[in-house]
This record gives sequence, structure tokens and C-alpha cells, in this order.
Amino acid sequence: MKEIVSTTLESALLALPAILDWLVDTTAPVATAVGGVPVQVLYGGLAVLSTQLWRLNAGLAGSSGKQIQSGRTHTSIARRFAAVALLFGALLFGLPQISPAKETTNPGSDPRTSIEASLSVPAPIEKILNNACKDCHSNETRWPRYAKFAPISWMLTGDVARARRALNLSEWSMQAAKPARAIGYLTAACADVESKRMPPAAYRWLHVDARLGRDQVDSLCEWTAAQSVRIRAETKLRKAPIRESAGNLEHPAAAPSRAN
Repeated sequence: MKEIVSTTLESALLALPAILDWLVDTTAPVATAVGGVPVQVLYGGLAVLSTQLWRLNAGLAGSSGKQIQSGRTHTSIARRFAAVALLFGALLFGLPQISPAKETTNPGSDPRTSIEASLSVPAPIEKILNNACKDCHSNETRWPRYAKFAPISWMLTGDVARARRALNLSEWSMQAAKPARAIGYLTAACADVESKRMPPAAYRWLHVDARLGRDQVDSLCEWTAAQSVRIRAETKLRKAPIRESAGNLEHPAAAPSRAN
């Protein structure tokens, strides 16, 4: 049994550096170009790890022909494998921390630009938005503790930045200034929760409150439909005086004639 374990560990030690070299050579050019300095640091650490693995393999090959009693060969291989595994784990976690995590504080926002200031948002809908939307689509993100550690911090800050650009509920009056754009956001919100595209599956897995039930989805879609109708009606009311004034200019009232 010890011989089988020893052979397995030895094979793993021989395979790891070759796999690591292939992974670095294949993915490094694209990954470092996209990820910038943090990813460059990570791949530099992987290259160092690969060098150490090859050195361990060279030392192992030098002693492979020796017969050592009392299972010392097996113990030596096991210790080396454990050391490599610890080094690999330390590099994967430690090296990204060299590059500081991106800022996880929220930008300031004016309550007057929020969706609540522009639309009528009842308490049940507000709860849905808070639990399922605002962590990404607002300036009120609740950053978890693990958001301070790379590479998770890189992914989270990137996701939130993209979500805010797509729709920021804290800046609703600026992003949805045009009625057609506001209606488009509302329609998309209903479609996304109905299809379960939003909230994303990973977010739902981590946040139980974000798992919307059928009644919550129906309530949100009814609210978005009602608000869309309201926006259309208000737009028509605002345009009516303009059309009336334009009509008066096109057909001015006949001026009273002066007596000669």
C-alpha cells in the first residue's frame, strides 16, 4: 500500500510542474493583458512555484534508486508533496494580496436623484429592490468582509462597477431622464426577474433574501407596468400644452378690423 501511495505522490510531483508550465504559457499572455498588474504578479508567483517544483523533482530523481528502510522514502515523498501543496496554496492566496484590493467604499449620492424620489415605490417593492437589486445596482452596496481580499475583491468590484453603469437606482433621475429610457429600464427589470437572469444565480446562492418568490416577481412586474403607464401619461400631459401652443401659432385668431 505504501508503495502505491509513494508512486502516486511521485507521479503527481512529476506532473504538476509540467501542467503548471502549460497553463502559464497558454493563458498568461491574454490574462495579463486583460487583468493588468495584479494578474502579472499572480503569474510571476506561478512561475516561481514551477521552478521550485522542478527542483524538487530533480532531488527526488537523485534519490530514486536508493533503498531506504522503515518507509523513509515514502515519508520523504509525502512531506515534499505536502510542502508543495502548502506553497501552492500560499502563493495562490498570498501573491494577489501584494496588489491592493480595489476600493470597496460606496460613492456619495444625492437622495433627490434616487428612484424613490422619481417614482412611487411602496414598501414591499422597496424591500425587493433592497434585497435583490441594490447591492449591485446602486451606490448602497453592502460589501461583505471577503470583498477585501484578492482575487475575490477584483471580481466583486468589477461586477458592481458594470452593474452601476448598466443601471444605478441611486442615480435614476440622471440615467433615466428620458421617459422612453425609464420605461425601458422598468420593462427590462420585470423581464430579468421573470427569466431569473437577475439576480444572478451566484448572488441568489449567497443571499437567501434575494431568492424572489413567484408572488414577489408578480408584484414587481405589476409595479413596473403601473409605473410605465404613469410615465406615459405624464409625458402626454407635458406635451399637450406644447402642441396646443404650436397649433395657435399655425392658426392665429383673426385680428379685429379697425374702423376707417
